[in-house]
Amino acid sequence: MISKKVPKKTGVADNFDRLARYIAAADQPGEKLRDFWMGNCDAGDGIDQLDLGIIEIEAARQLKPDVKDKTYHFILSFRESDEKKLDGAAMREIAARFVDVMGFDGHQYVAGAHQNTENFHIHVAVNRVHPKTLKVHNPYMDFRARDKLAREIEKAYGLAVDPGKSEALSLSGISAEARDFERHTWQQSFHRFMQEKKPDILGAVDRAKGWPGLHKELASWNVGIKPRGNGLVFYDLDGKGTMKASSVGREASKKALEGRFGPYQGPEQARRPGRGAGTGKDRYQRPPLLPRHPNTGPLWNRYIGARKQPWTKSTILGRAVSNWKLWLATEAYEDPLAMVLMIAHMEALRTVFGDPNKPKRFPKTAAPALSALAGKREWIQLPKAAAVDLASSGGGAMIDPVGNRVAPVRNDNADLVGLLVIDKDGKALALGPDDKMKAAIKIAAKSARKGRENGPQMG
Repeated sequence: MISKKVPKKTGVADNFDRLARYIAAADQPGEKLRDFWMGNCDAGDGIDQLDLGIIEIEAARQLKPDVKDKTYHFILSFRESDEKKLDGAAMREIAARFVDVMGFDGHQYVAGAHQNTENFHIHVAVNRVHPKTLKVHNPYMDFRARDKLAREIEKAYGLAVDPGKSEALSLSGISAEARDFERHTWQQSFHRFMQEKKPDILGAVDRAKGWPGLHKELASWNVGIKPRGNGLVFYDLDGKGTMKASSVGREASKKALEGRFGPYQGPEQARRPGRGAGTGKDRYQRPPLLPRHPNTGPLWNRYIGARKQPWTKSTILGRAVSNWKLWLATEAYEDPLAMVLMIAHMEALRTVFGDPNKPKRFPKTAAPALSALAGKREWIQLPKAAAVDLASSGGGAMIDPVGNRVAPVRNDNADLVGLLVIDKDGKALALGPDDKMKAAIKIAAKSARKGRENGPQMG
């Protein structure tokens, strides 16, 4: 399962009534309401009490007129195979656990399960204003709590496992060779692909009635199986990687398979590269390690386009397109979004491979590109207090080679989407989407003004 916060659209007013009725009606094309309920509402919990529930929720919200965003909206998405495993009681329990783990204990909410879409999913809209205390709760770094709970629920209910944000780079089941590949390319290894496909692969092994059937089943993911040494390996039919079969599961070991099917038999007809039956979505294509980052999509498309060009490998650009990491490092000299994505990768990899608590200096590999951008782009003068606030309060701030502070800017999902470089004179260089950068500076300036009203600023 996947949990996702739905951020409020810029310029669209917070409207709990409209959102609640959408959840209850499921009136988008193709959607159908399977179940509906409310939580922590005195009016009741059924769809017949929706009108009274909305009145009750709005009564609490109106007591906080100065708060513009009083709704926390998130979606829980499930695999198609999981829908039948979840009855009404299970869905209610799951939604309630997510509400509580994000600190919304006692807060009112409405929830609805929608089907007839690509993925069965549950919408939950929470009133951020507590109905009794009137405190407005805004979860911080909530994706970590959501991802952790998602893994617990998958295990408890026997659901398909989806790698979460915090576990997307887990080292579980990844060989040293695969780790080196990922560190040097920032692309998914074949080992990681096979670990993510493990339920499907082992399901194919279980369904197969013999070697021909197993070869046919595995081809759905463009994967084959063959002898190597004293055992068997799974391999990509396009020649992009191999993995010891028993590392995926004991039931895929040579001993287990030959015990079922007899001595190994190869496929009736050897497949040439690119001839596997798997679709583009199903086959291994060395995708980026951070596929959900907002900068990844457009930059990855450019990277794929660059790879199609007839580069000579002896040239700098020819070598750069050989892997995603090198290409991003080259693009970062001109494109701030590439610079930001470089730092996002390094941040994620440091968490996995290094010490996340180690003092953070700006990475040496990215420093030349940062220097190039600094010389080409416009610096803006910040109010002194705002500059201090930005430089000191941005979690994960770094020091670049010339002594500037580099403060991270994040979106509502805690993705690193921008960088603010702040020099000793209070000038700032904004690297990232204009709207995000302006918002970060505005918030810092507002915070600084508030600080001056309440007392002297530190720093």
